Amino acid sequence: MKELYWAEQAAYPVLLALQLLPLIGGLLLYAVRQRAWAVALGRVFFIGELLLAADLYRSIDASSSVLQLAERVSWLLYHTGADGVTALFVMVTALIGLLLSLYEPARERMGHSLLLVIILLSQSALMTMLVTTNLIWFSAASGLELTLVAVLLRIWASGDAGDLAYARFIQYQGFGWLLFVAGSVVLAWGHADATGGRWSFDLHDLILTPPLGKFQSAAFFLLFYGLAVRTPLFPLHGWLPNMTQYGTIAIAPTLLLGVKVGIYGMARFILPLTPEAVEVWQVYVVAFAGTGVFFTAALALLQTNLRRLMAFAVVSHTSLIVIGLFTAASARCAGRLAAGGQLRFCGNGDAVDGGLRLQAHADRRALRTGWLVRAHSVHCRGFPDWRFLDCRHARHAGLRCRAPGT
Repeated sequence: MKELYWAEQAAYPVLLALQLLPLIGGLLLYAVRQRAWAVALGRVFFIGELLLAADLYRSIDASSSVLQLAERVSWLLYHTGADGVTALFVMVTALIGLLLSLYEPARERMGHSLLLVIILLSQSALMTMLVTTNLIWFSAASGLELTLVAVLLRIWASGDAGDLAYARFIQYQGFGWLLFVAGSVVLAWGHADATGGRWSFDLHDLILTPPLGKFQSAAFFLLFYGLAVRTPLFPLHGWLPNMTQYGTIAIAPTLLLGVKVGIYGMARFILPLTPEAVEVWQVYVVAFAGTGVFFTAALALLQTNLRRLMAFAVVSHTSLIVIGLFTAASARCAGRLAAGGQLRFCGNGDAVDGGLRLQAHADRRALRTGWLVRAHSVHCRGFPDWRFLDCRHARHAGLRCRAPGT
């Protein structure tokens, strides 16, 4: 996998700044949290983070097919890179942080400064998950964010049954995190076996030596279920209704679900690193997600509590996203999210680039469930590197290819 280092595109390491600014802001704000101007200082950091995110979006070269603004410190296992998909997720994360900082005064019983500290630290963890290409860093940042959200639930639960929401959150998210870590170890173990004992958790290394046979299936299931818990995907959504009903309705759920890191992790790691397992098991994933669309929608209609209704609705529409992700095309095509620099959206399923007109069509297995998602135009995909897919590759990936005007 090729990449462009930050010195070739920017005057400063943008991705490092995106991670450090909210971290420094959170620590500084904690030190001065008793001052009258502490809340205003916190909002300055949120505005600065949004400006950095806008600079990242501006710096991304849409014509490039490689990861950009890359940074690497080998002895720390630190390796980051960005593409068009990353830029959009980063923009959403920065915007959500600013909006939460403006919302928090409405909750008078919350300690404003301490709440902003937790949001800033969570934002730093989210940025790390979005820009890293190393599974260790992704896992560590995920664990930090989950811990901070658990603190929010423990201190600022808004209902009498807050302890129940906290317990369910710890049980589900702790188990999901352990599953993801185990899947990462399986991938690194496979890499060590293929390279004579050299362990690596870096996407650039692992994509060259994917595990074979049952080991790839094991890695797929561990990574997928680990991310499915936090997405959340039916039937692993048991933590969300209680958290939404008794937790901080506009803070904790937003930090976990507003950015869809679970979906991002599936696209960034699962699809490119376990392509054969995705091909084998995608029909079952789509079946579970399809069941979740209708089952949780039906549960939402039965709710008398608006918060619980919202929770089940989230699971339903998130299931649609998973269906779209796993029926977009073959894993070979979708996995290019790991290396590309372009992101394109369209309303009718067409993507035009490099003189080719490509229309995404699900393969035969996806057609069995196509009726579930047709109304949502899930055949429209925003994959990078379309210009590198000639007609032969497009047909191999389950796409129909024709020249413009034909």
